[in-house]
Amino acid sequence: MKKVSFFLIYIRLTLFLISILGLFSCRDAAPIKPFKKIKHPVIIDKCDTFSVSFSKDILPLIEKHCWECHSAEIKTHGIALDSYDNIVIFGQEGSLYGSIVHDWNYASMPWQKPKLDTCSITMVKKWIAAGMKNN
Repeated sequence: MKKVSFFLIYIRLTLFLISILGLFSCRDAAPIKPFKKIKHPVIIDKCDTFSVSFSKDILPLIEKHCWECHSAEIKTHGIALDSYDNIVIFGQEGSLYGSIVHDWNYASMPWQKPKLDTCSITMVKKWIAAGMKNN
């Protein structure tokens, strides 16, 4: 037992002395350079969710993604998103937003197509939260 203890003490003492004397220093290594400040490119977000309007943002979005199945001429399941009044009804009951975010309580829309992009979903959400103004 004493041989093992002495040996461990000897190894620890040796490593301690080596570290103090700096025998394993990095003096031959390349000097560390400070980080350069990188100018990040300004990314212009084409998604303006600050001032969402019905006529400029919501109606074109619904025309593009919903009218294939829910227009005045084609009322799939009796749903027509052809006017402000009809769109507001579905906005108030929650099915407009629930459908586009693919909430399990609602039928995912657009039907059998990928979910809308984040910008479009955010615009609808903000428009509903702002009181669904007809502007």
